[in-house]
Amino acid sequence: MTLLQVKNLRVEFLQRGRALEALKGISFTIEDGESLGIVGESGAGKSVAAFAILNLISKPGRICGGEILFKGEDLTKASRRRLREIRGNRIAMIFQDPMMTLNPVLTIGTQMTESLKAHRSISSRKARELALDMLHEVAIPDPLSRFKAYPHELSGGMRQRIVIATALLTEPDLIIADEPTTALDVTIQAEIMALIAELCRRHGTSLLLITHDIALVSQVTERLAIFYSGRIVEEGPTDKLIKQPLHPYTEGLLACLPQNNPPGQPLAQIPGSMPPLEIQIPGCEFHPRCHKAIEACTMTPPDLWRFGNRFVACYKASLPATPQTLQQETKILEERAKKAATQPYHRREEDKEQLAAAKYLHPKASTNTPAAAKATKNASDAATQSVSETSQGSTPAQRSGKIKA
Repeated sequence: MTLLQVKNLRVEFLQRGRALEALKGISFTIEDGESLGIVGESGAGKSVAAFAILNLISKPGRICGGEILFKGEDLTKASRRRLREIRGNRIAMIFQDPMMTLNPVLTIGTQMTESLKAHRSISSRKARELALDMLHEVAIPDPLSRFKAYPHELSGGMRQRIVIATALLTEPDLIIADEPTTALDVTIQAEIMALIAELCRRHGTSLLLITHDIALVSQVTERLAIFYSGRIVEEGPTDKLIKQPLHPYTEGLLACLPQNNPPGQPLAQIPGSMPPLEIQIPGCEFHPRCHKAIEACTMTPPDLWRFGNRFVACYKASLPATPQTLQQETKILEERAKKAATQPYHRREEDKEQLAAAKYLHPKASTNTPAAAKATKNASDAATQSVSETSQGSTPAQRSGKIKA
């Protein structure tokens, strides 16, 4: 049964009268008891997606489109009272830094029992018993002493275990863990991830795990969704996605892992960096950094195509080399080329922004990516043409009509 279904979710932030899109129509589902990992660089929109699910996007941000169906109920239309009933009760969240979650002037016991009593009609004595049992379950040594302690008296790993215990107290249907190991030592990270996975399995709780560490999340989740610049570029079963990535960005993330590089050699890296929200890349946002980019990539963003139980948004996806998939790839690439040819790229009025977007490249990327150089030249020509047309009195509508694919 589908527990959470996100449909075409869009989130934007207003800045000086402009709407900057942080999420550009993402869609995914989580089944009962399933674990889904979201991976991507900083700025990809991972945490924004997590906050949007709980409707915690604050101004100047807002959810501007799509649906978030939790057990069939659209949370984007839920009242504040209804959202308070769901947050921390049916959907719990584990944040990056436990010190930002725990109140420094209240004891651990006070915070845990208050969280439980806020969503349950329960006595203080019963709440205390349940809290102590949960502390024992997350392997806290001497639970009674830690129950009476303050957050600053505990280590980072122990504080994160407290946060996990608090999240599980109400037996939620879904836990959203937003980079729960970022503030922890490397030696503690694996322990915390294993603990989260084991507790979710034991309690039958679904898990949405957000991280930038694809190696870490691959050991915990059943499915992975790769985010880039506010879009999902690839999604599928974890084992298949790790062994045979389809999208060039996923290939790059895996190539950057130290275990995939020869000893003594420099680590592989993806050239360039993710563009900020104010820079709008025409076509596929990844094409300036992609070694497989073709002309269609600079014109129209690719749709999320389905291959069995996998999804990928790429004109040059690396499909498994079998006669069936090769035939399927040829057919799909032909369809994509036709679609791109019938959808002319209408230049926006902000020609300077497009020129900046095309030039938003790492120095290495400009030499390694022919499509990036071509995109820069096209944007320069477009900007020059726009200046000429403006001087001749053309309107924006007339100018867009002159642009050819």
